[in-house]
Amino acid sequence: MKIILAYDDSGPSQRALHTLGWLSAAQPEVVIVMVLNGTALDAEGEPVEADPEDVQQAEVTLTRVRKVVESSGFSVRTEILVGDPKLQILQKALKEHADLIITGCRGHGIAKRLVFGSVSNVILHDAECPVMVVK
Repeated sequence: MKIILAYDDSGPSQRALHTLGWLSAAQPEVVIVMVLNGTALDAEGEPVEADPEDVQQAEVTLTRVRKVVESSGFSVRTEILVGDPKLQILQKALKEHADLIITGCRGHGIAKRLVFGSVSNVILHDAECPVMVVK
């Protein structure tokens, strides 16, 4: 079993991290991804490079989170992705042939969801594998 854990260090994503304990008997491989906004764009206008300070902070966070997950006996990899979180997480799940995506839901208000879209909602509806949304 392979699980993609979308993590952004928010309260909901921290709770999503703890739900992995429910799945420990399945001995899954966990791929923890953080998606950063790009500061440079390619010819098609897609983000391709993140701010070095953001990358450094993401590396620190992922190292901390990896230790937590490994201490529960999971096989863990981490990866920093750049771009639209919705698209990057869905593409990563496809590339990894994920059996499950776990993500948190911040519960932003309707106005913010209408303008920016809900990452967890798009993942829930567009993923080609099961999705667990933790609030």
